[in-house]
Amino acid sequence: MTTQRNEELAFAVLADQVRRQILDTLATHGECNAGFISDQI
Repeated sequence: MTTQRNEELAFAVLADQVRRQILDTLATHGECNAGFISDQI
């Protein structure tokens, strides 16, 4: 993969609301199990 493609993928991930919520949950709480993450979003 090229650097440009990697950047495009990163922005595509960040554009997804659910993925942003997952990242926010992990940033706030650290390592979490899937059940906890699903409860948060």
